[in-house]
Amino acid sequence: MAGGRPLICGFTWLIESSRTSFHIKSLVPAWGFAKISLHGPDPGEDEPHNRFDFESNDEMITKAVRAGGSWSPHFSVAGPEYFDGKPVSRRARHVVRFSTSWELFTRGAPSGPPPVIKEKATQRKRFDPPGPLRVLYVDIFVSSVRPHWPDGEEAARNQSWFLGPMMNRAGQYLTGLAHSRLRSGEPDPFSEERDGRPAHECYRDIGYSVADDGVLWVCETLVSPDRRSKAIIWPPNRRLK
Repeated sequence: MAGGRPLICGFTWLIESSRTSFHIKSLVPAWGFAKISLHGPDPGEDEPHNRFDFESNDEMITKAVRAGGSWSPHFSVAGPEYFDGKPVSRRARHVVRFSTSWELFTRGAPSGPPPVIKEKATQRKRFDPPGPLRVLYVDIFVSSVRPHWPDGEEAARNQSWFLGPMMNRAGQYLTGLAHSRLRSGEPDPFSEERDGRPAHECYRDIGYSVADDGVLWVCETLVSPDRRSKAIIWPPNRRLK
């Protein structure tokens, strides 16, 4: 996602299929220690489950921290954070919602790093930022038997704001759909983290939380220096080499 003058970039994410699972990873170096895992049925492995967790790869975590990554109890639990998702049909669940608001693309707002292009990617998407007083959601669904599209596949493709479908070895499909709405309609859990500070004094950051309906919210937000200063430089239960 990118917009504004000069160019302001949102954060970039990679979605991949691995055996009977799907993984969602941040391509922002400072967030390289975080991963969303959507595990499908796999004989001999753990029961199917979804979780947001920190990587156990010490080298990867070390690189993230050196790039400025940190963890704050204000924004997240120690992890892993398990979530079930919200049933939307007999065979589909809404599992993750990415959220960003118009404020993150206004003059003076800090930009994320330029998007990283993965040469082997089968699909690349860039979404325009939301208009004034609006938010943009990217909803991720996992389904069986067939891909899930809330308003049908034809409607999704006509909008060009879709992701997938992607399939894993368990026969599950991952799809995504972006849509914009007024911010007042459904505020995200981290919509008021600026403490009255102007955008140019804030940091661009991510907060995550599991809603009552089981959906994991991953929210791009502006954070005041006071809140950012309370961050812990290292994710819990991890060591720095």
